[in-house]
Amino acid sequence: MMLKLGHFGRKIIQYLKRFEMWCCRRMEKISWTDLVRTEEVLHRVSKEKNIIHKIKRRKANWIGHI
Repeated sequence: MMLKLGHFGRKIIQYLKRFEMWCCRRMEKISWTDLVRTEEVLHRVSKEKNIIHKIKRRKANWIGHI
């Protein structure tokens, strides 16, 4: 049975993306008042956005083990 989260699920994904960017900015000590684009922040920490992909992959692996 597939659970549809709708608006609630979209909000969680939005919060996770914001949290991921916040962590990247903290690692590079970029102030929230500095105008640095998201792509530049990710380039500085040399990573891609992947927190959502990791969660989806782990969820799929978890479902596969039931």
